Amino acid sequence: MRHVYLLLDYPDSRAAITELVEDVKYWIPELRATITRRFANRYEHTKHTIIVSRNEEGVYEGDRADRLLFPFPLAEGQRWSSDRETQWRVKSLDASVEVPAGEFTHCLCIASSSGLDTGASVDRFYAPGVGLVLQHYSDEARATELRLTWHNIPLELFVLHAGDAFEPAVRPLVSRLQGEGVLVDARMYQFSNAAEFLACAARGFATGAKGVLIVSPEVIGMDLSSEAYERAIARPVRHPS
Repeated sequence: MRHVYLLLDYPDSRAAITELVEDVKYWIPELRATITRRFANRYEHTKHTIIVSRNEEGVYEGDRADRLLFPFPLAEGQRWSSDRETQWRVKSLDASVEVPAGEFTHCLCIASSSGLDTGASVDRFYAPGVGLVLQHYSDEARATELRLTWHNIPLELFVLHAGDAFEPAVRPLVSRLQGEGVLVDARMYQFSNAAEFLACAARGFATGAKGVLIVSPEVIGMDLSSEAYERAIARPVRHPS
């Protein structure tokens, strides 16, 4: 499994954008995963591997999976320590975020504050079935933001709809499905002509997902022939390698 992030470092314009690629290998019987992280920008390339494990007490990470990421069971306002200087708390169990990889609802949001004199704080957002999708970090000297841009977790459903008029109906549907743990591609929301519809449908079906289509009367007149669909499927879909 692979996650691709962009790390934005606001004060440092020379290295303002860093790509982070995480390759995850799961060890199901032991409820463990090995995560290889590769950071790259115009100045440097680094590689680091950590271990994440889970048991009935919580999720742990680190070189030996000995640092508590968050405990179980989770409750809003819950507090814990990951080390002697860092305190964490659950800010929300139902947060919503939007990043380049899509819109995610019912996210876990945890926040930290350091006991040191750096003024460091972190907000992390974890989406059901996906993992970390957004992180804000700030201290007295700088601020960074980590955004998920792409992942290759198989989707279960994608949703297409035509026009803003359907937005009030579509968003509650997607939110409810995501709240039930269904992996929905919420990026494929709108199309205004047959070519856009067919291209979105082709990308959706390429993930192995099923689709839900919500249309307006104008869509009935679109060219949705099998030949047009074949042309749309033939268009290459680019993903990070």
